[in-house]
Amino acid sequence: MNELIEHCMYESGLTAQGCWDELDDYAKEAIERFAVLIVRECADIADRESSQPCDSCGELIKQYFEVERQKSVGKRLMDKYSGALSDLAK
Repeated sequence: MNELIEHCMYESGLTAQGCWDELDDYAKEAIERFAVLIVRECADIADRESSQPCDSCGELIKQYFEVERQKSVGKRLMDKYSGALSDLAK
């Protein structure tokens, strides 16, 4: 499993008190596929809006999914992966 997806599962509470361990293999795979689909949707939005500044892509993604980003999770993830994201932007 991708470390970032695993971190998001932890932040969502899926791994709390053995919850993840109690799921069967099908449920675990479905949750992982769900995470991948969300990432793909976000990437598609960013690709479609490539002429826009990066900060507006984040707003478009939040609007698309009708959610507000949890700043604590987002901040930690950005801090952790900022180097990799910078490399991708080059």
